[in-house]
Amino acid sequence: GTSNSGVKVQGNDGASLYPKNINIGQIVSRNAWGTGLYINHVDSVSISSYMGFENGNGGGSGSDEYGVDICPSAGSGQERIQIGSIYSEDNGDSVSVRINGDHVSIRDIQLRDSVDVGVQITSAGRVNIGTIKHTDSGSNTTFVVKIDGNGEHNIDSIETNLAHSTSQSRVIINGQYFDVRIGSIRLGSTDSLEGVVQLTNASSST
Repeated sequence: GTSNSGVKVQGNDGASLYPKNINIGQIVSRNAWGTGLYINHVDSVSISSYMGFENGNGGGSGSDEYGVDICPSAGSGQERIQIGSIYSEDNGDSVSVRINGDHVSIRDIQLRDSVDVGVQITSAGRVNIGTIKHTDSGSNTTFVVKIDGNGEHNIDSIETNLAHSTSQSRVIINGQYFDVRIGSIRLGSTDSLEGVVQLTNASSST
């Protein structure tokens, strides 16, 4: 009944305390009111695999709105987050996986039934993701990937069963600097019309 997370690794930025060399094998989080996995103000964290089911559906504001929230932001600027795999099913009141930090590397992300946004990158740092695979069985997802940060982001591939929509792009990149590299995007439709990727700059022109 509160916004507590399932698993939390959190430092204290005000006291300049940043957990380092945290190594975790497997995490499974289910039905947490708040975020299933929350990483904040840390120096270095390594997780082999994370599986989350129905987390972060508590209230749609603050920490409740994310299934996974990765925002290391160590004061030293030397943070390192490495995650092997993330599986997220029916997580987040609005975003399944949010990434806001520098030096974040995730090998693969699998999403099922995201609400509104599958993966959101708000970081101005560097984020590297291998593959993002998304499945929507209930037409709940608007954006499969939404990038709001002006950092250097690399994604090898994005795949979803959702077809493109001329009124709503499945992959959207907002920012003043488009320093984003995506290897391939595969939608659940062979139609190659508009709507695959939308680039929107600071003045909201497309």
